[in-house]
Amino acid sequence: MSYYQTKNNISIEAEKYYSGIEDGFTKVDQSQCSFCQDSCQGCLNYRPYINTTHGKMVIHANDYIVYDYTGRRHVIGGRLFEQIFNNHLTKI
Repeated sequence: MSYYQTKNNISIEAEKYYSGIEDGFTKVDQSQCSFCQDSCQGCLNYRPYINTTHGKMVIHANDYIVYDYTGRRHVIGGRLFEQIFNNHLTKI
């Protein structure tokens, strides 16, 4: 996990998504699930997710998981995070 600091001295923790950090897998397309079971984690119709205060947030391959100061987790798209990192964050 990496630590970052904003120009306003707010510290955050963030890490790029990797397998195992998710809370589970959820179906995103049930139209072709004639053979699937609820535990087919390798199925293309399933996506990893984390539980947040806003409900389940689906994670994509390049997304970052950001931890706020209370320890709550949020999903931020990879491109957006890198733009913010390049303009507003310093790795500490």
